[in-house]
Amino acid sequence: MLFRSQIVKQRYVAVEQTNVMRSYANRGAQALRNAMLATDPAQSARFFDAVLDADRIGSEAAARLGQLMSSDEERKLLGDQGTAFAAFTAKRALAIEQFNKGDRAAAVDFLFATVIPLQNAYFGRLDALLKHETERVDQLGREAGEASHDATVLLLALLALATVVSALAGYLITTSVT
Repeated sequence: MLFRSQIVKQRYVAVEQTNVMRSYANRGAQALRNAMLATDPAQSARFFDAVLDADRIGSEAAARLGQLMSSDEERKLLGDQGTAFAAFTAKRALAIEQFNKGDRAAAVDFLFATVIPLQNAYFGRLDALLKHETERVDQLGREAGEASHDATVLLLALLALATVVSALAGYLITTSVT
């Protein structure tokens, strides 16, 4: 029961929330590039709204994930991705500000030269966190399998013992009657 609870209620949810963060980080990155490259200002505004929406959903997933962290290593990995996200969003804000002031070419250059490398570093931190959480699920699965095997061996041994005791009792009863 303990393994199932850890796998289903904690580790699987951690993997799922990390995947949500990664998915919405990708959506936000695509929306940012589309906003910068769009020729229609209204379309750019919609893409910038999508960036904010992706950030909101990713932040909600990060908060849920933070509640599941049970080891120092997990908290460090989550903190590292948070630091990378803060560095990325700070530079992204500068690019958006430049864009909104009308310097589209400089904003696009800044996006590709500065923001995207920071975005990639953030993605790397998310991938490290996802890898760790996936490994934890695999480890708990192996431990649950080993515990299941041990329980099966114990039950078979008890079955064999019960069979021997039953046969012995039957023999003793039969010999005592005759």
